[in-house]
Amino acid sequence: MKKHLKNHLDLSKVDAPPSPVSTEADLHNTFVSILDGHEEFILSIEGKIIGSNLEAVNLTGYEEWEVIGKSFTLFYLPEEKTDKLYLEHLRKAEVYGKAVYEGWKLKKRGIKFYSRLRFLSIRNALGELTGYRMNISDITHKVVYNGKLLKIKEKYLGIYNNAFVGIMTLSSEDFSIIHSNSKARQILGEKTDNLKNSFELAHEFEIFKKQLLENEAIHGFEFKTRLLTGEEKWISFDCHLHSAENTIEGVIIDITQLKKHELEILKLTKEVNTFIYHASHELRSPMSTILGILNLISMEKKDDPVVTNYASMIRERVKSQDQLLKDLTGVIYNNTAPIHYEDFNFTVELPDILREFKDAYPEVETETKVLMASIIKTDMVRMRTILRNVLSNSFKYNCHVGAKIEISVSEENSKTNILIKDNGIGMTDDQLMMIFNLFHRSHEGYPGNGLGLYLVKSILTNLKGEIKIKSKKNLGTEVLLILE
Repeated sequence: MKKHLKNHLDLSKVDAPPSPVSTEADLHNTFVSILDGHEEFILSIEGKIIGSNLEAVNLTGYEEWEVIGKSFTLFYLPEEKTDKLYLEHLRKAEVYGKAVYEGWKLKKRGIKFYSRLRFLSIRNALGELTGYRMNISDITHKVVYNGKLLKIKEKYLGIYNNAFVGIMTLSSEDFSIIHSNSKARQILGEKTDNLKNSFELAHEFEIFKKQLLENEAIHGFEFKTRLLTGEEKWISFDCHLHSAENTIEGVIIDITQLKKHELEILKLTKEVNTFIYHASHELRSPMSTILGILNLISMEKKDDPVVTNYASMIRERVKSQDQLLKDLTGVIYNNTAPIHYEDFNFTVELPDILREFKDAYPEVETETKVLMASIIKTDMVRMRTILRNVLSNSFKYNCHVGAKIEISVSEENSKTNILIKDNGIGMTDDQLMMIFNLFHRSHEGYPGNGLGLYLVKSILTNLKGEIKIKSKKNLGTEVLLILE
């Protein structure tokens, strides 16, 4: 058999007449190749080109007359001819009926292209080999594309596996982890089969699942996990749901150290707040005693103007310090006490608060309009603190002839608007920029500690409200309080 193959694969024997190939199947295959844009050649047993479809396509650049009678090795690289690789191609096609190869080949004028060669053996009715069908396809663009795609994939995998954050792909059906990089596996430890198993508390996972399904994305969801070693970790998870693919893509970050620092800060803050709260109460007690003694002095020495004057000066300073302690207590209360919603009636509360200022500021005229249902649901203590502090400023900086304060309560876009206007001394734009800063005082020469508007803004933030202030120097101030 080997001797027979050697004889009929000897390409130096170019004088033998070609064998006929003209079956119906051959014609059909040639027609299909023409439609597909491939170049097809009919080869003799010796490998000579005895037919082609070059009239229909021109992939290699040759005309039909240039290739007829020549060896099919016309398209092979010089080194392939030296190694006689072409003999192996035809041998396999003869033995197995077909053979497919991919590699660089040559077009006319030595131009290289990446090709796919298909060899089919052709046999007569007796099963005798009569020749070969060789099909050439140009797959250069596909190979280049695949090469670029491979480089991109390698680059992506490099980033994926060397990221400083954990990267994961999950199944949206059961939250099993489909893919994860080494950082994710390091963070989760042994719990890398299903995200649900990483949640120490089951109800936290249900909250996470509900939010993800509703919003299709979650940013900065924090949960606690406990490894099999007993180590406790805090994790922050950002992810996006791809409904069409039934997958979830996300990143996880180990925030254990950050959480520890946060808890330490909260602990210290709580201790400081507790100290200030108790210290304020303890300091207010002697203040009350001092005020009582000053009242006794004023009664006993009412005919002595010097003593009465000094007692009055001391009384004002004690009241100022007492107000500072009240405000500090208010700040601590707002930061620590839970919000308790109950009925707040403007027609009852506003007159009561205004009466607190009438004795000290009898010359200031007030006007109140409630243009909506007078009762709303809010935190009673916090709401009173807001109104007292804002109205205190309106009275304090508006004690002149013709002074007036207008208060209106209305509803807009399902929100309660409280507008407090005065015609007092007002503020400059520079002063407006600083009014919410802690301990900032815009006007010297007036009583105050710089806590009032800071406290108002803090309370409104807790109540999901806001404050807007407009003011002009010597023309007055408008304060708009907006409540949900």
